[in-house]
Order: sequence, then structure tokens, then C-alpha cells
Amino acid sequence: MKQETGNTNRGERLVHDWINDPGYPVTIFSRGFCSYCTAVKNLFRQIGVEFRAIEVDAPEYCDKVLYGEIRECLFLLTGQATLPQVFIGSEAVGGYTESYDLYFRRELQDKLEPLGYGFE
Repeated sequence: MKQETGNTNRGERLVHDWINDPGYPVTIFSRGFCSYCTAVKNLFRQIGVEFRAIEVDAPEYCDKVLYGEIRECLFLLTGQATLPQVFIGSEAVGGYTESYDLYFRRELQDKLEPLGYGFE
């Protein structure tokens, strides 16, 4: 990305602001009518983890240029073109499949415990 030169675009700045916001250590980028997006958000709800959901197809991000910038930034950060994309802090943990796999291996809980979440 162009971050080191200071030539970031609006979408890139937004993504970096969202994933580096200490007030929301878990960020999920999703689409409103995506069943995988809904499922991963439900996983976090079921285990009691608060998150910020960025619905990239919401009206405020549907400007063709801004939408493209957000999606391009996510691709550059994760190597994935699909949604959902889950971040714990600035660490990309994957999408639906990866999040559930991490959960069943207890690795997701291990990543969340330093943020103050307790799991039995």
C-alpha cells in the first residue's frame, strides 16, 4: 500500500482507522445480505464478544470509488477478495471458515483473552 509515502486514499484511511481503533478491538467487514457475514457475526455474539460491523454495502460506502478503495485495501491486507473479513486489532484472522476453525481449536479465544474476554 502507499501508506509509507502518505498518499493514502480515503478508503484506505478509513480501514486503517477502523482496525486500529482501541475502542473496537474486533472489526468485521461484511455485506448486509451475506449469509456467511451473518454467521460470523452470530458467532461473536454467541461467545459474548463485542465487535464493530462495517457493512461495506451500506449507503455511506456505496460510492463506487470509496467502495472500491475499501475493498482494495482489505484485499491488500488479507489477500482475500471475499467477505466477511474479521480483524482482531489490526490482525486479519480471516473470514467465516477461518473464524469458526479458530474457535473450535480455541485459538480465537486465545486471541480475545488479552482483550479482557474470559472463556471457560
